[in-house]
Amino acid sequence: MSDTRREAWQAIQGAAPRLRQMVYDHIASTGDHGCTSQEVETALDMAHETISPRVHELSKCGAIADSGKRRMTRSGRRATVYVIARLAPSKTNQGDLF
Repeated sequence: MSDTRREAWQAIQGAAPRLRQMVYDHIASTGDHGCTSQEVETALDMAHETISPRVHELSKCGAIADSGKRRMTRSGRRATVYVIARLAPSKTNQGDLF
C-alpha cells in the first residue's frame, strides 16, 4: 500500500461509521424508489471518493441491496439503484432452472 493511500485510509477510519450511517439513512429515505451512488453523492453533497466505498461496504454487509433497477448517470451510463435490503427483490435459485 502506498504511503498516500495508507494516510487516506487512516484519515477516513474515524469518519467511516458516521458516513455509512448517512448513506444508509439517505437510501432508506428513498423507499422502494432507491437511489444510485451518484444520487447519494448529489443529495449529501459529497465526493464520489467518499460515497462509493460506503455504498460498497453497506452492500457487502447486506444492509443495502441491488433493487434490480438501473438509472442513467450524468455521463449516460447505467447505474445500479440501491434500496435497503428488506425492500430488495428476493433472488431466485438459479440452480432450479436446469
